[in-house]
Amino acid sequence: MKKIIKRFVYALLGVSVLCLAAISCSSPTGSDSPTPAPQNPPSGSESEPGVYIAGCYDEDTLYPCYWRDGEIVELSTHGRNGGYVGACFNDNGTIRFAGNQYQSVSIWSDRYRTDWSSGYSSLSSSPMIKAMFVRGSQTCIVGNVNYSAVYWKNGVWKTLISGSGSSGVLEGVYIDEALNTHICGTKEYYTPMYWKNDTSYELDTVGKSGQAYDITMADGHVYIVGSGSNGIDRIIACYWVDGVRHDLNTAASNISVAYSIYIDGADIYIGGYYCANGDYNSGKNHACYWKNGELVDLSGPGAHVDDIVVSSGKVYACGNTRSQILIDEWVGCYWIDGDLHELTSLSNKGSGASSIVVK
Repeated sequence: MKKIIKRFVYALLGVSVLCLAAISCSSPTGSDSPTPAPQNPPSGSESEPGVYIAGCYDEDTLYPCYWRDGEIVELSTHGRNGGYVGACFNDNGTIRFAGNQYQSVSIWSDRYRTDWSSGYSSLSSSPMIKAMFVRGSQTCIVGNVNYSAVYWKNGVWKTLISGSGSSGVLEGVYIDEALNTHICGTKEYYTPMYWKNDTSYELDTVGKSGQAYDITMADGHVYIVGSGSNGIDRIIACYWVDGVRHDLNTAASNISVAYSIYIDGADIYIGGYYCANGDYNSGKNHACYWKNGELVDLSGPGAHVDDIVVSSGKVYACGNTRSQILIDEWVGCYWIDGDLHELTSLSNKGSGASSIVVK
């Protein structure tokens, strides 16, 4: 996996990343009884503007948390079973967080937790949560369980890629004003996919190789970001508009990946990283974002951008970097207009950041 937070999560789940491509499994189809979407927390919730970042911190076991303006806030779990937060969303002023703890899909609203069944009963079947979107009464969370691509809508789970010999992961979700659900992800590790209301479409690639990581909409058009082959020897960052692929600018010798997208008026911001001269080593990543296709470098050793937003003209991004404060530790971080800030844990160990919102 390319994202540093995934290293933390797989350590929690006891799964070797190196085994991913060698494992396939079957999964059930069906759903549990629906659970109502989480309600707004009681009055008195925090309402001041702030930067909220979802993630986890390391105390030999991973624990779910978020940071508000750089200050860590622990989130509740089943005992001390651990977990992480894979997504956050600003639901009309209420910040919601979605993640995993024990075998549940969990949603926290101002630290109040709602648990949904993952849909799987195996003790090894902990869900991996990638993204969340809320519109009105609809809450949709996407990810994977046991290498099957799964989403949960208002507590009801459904697989989009499953079956013997099949594998996949859902990475991004968007619900439009007509309540159509748009999802992106990857099938069989190298086929980028798009679903609209469960109908699947393969995205345009070169040599049928690529991944899709995030999705949004603007003016009726569907935007998806990820990576794809250049047809020769490189994986390069790209985005699709209504299924048509556009490559992003880096030096010809670079490997690059796009993880997130945010559209602010006429401007398109895409966050990710590149590896100079094709040196595919996470310690040599260069965090970056593209504004309207033009590359903007960000600081931080080995860093990458997992999520990006724009608010009041400022560019906010979060991701992970090798710490310049803690020796031999990877930590979550965020940038505000290019200024890097490391995210601390409770015990001065590692941390991971996955998603950012500005309220």
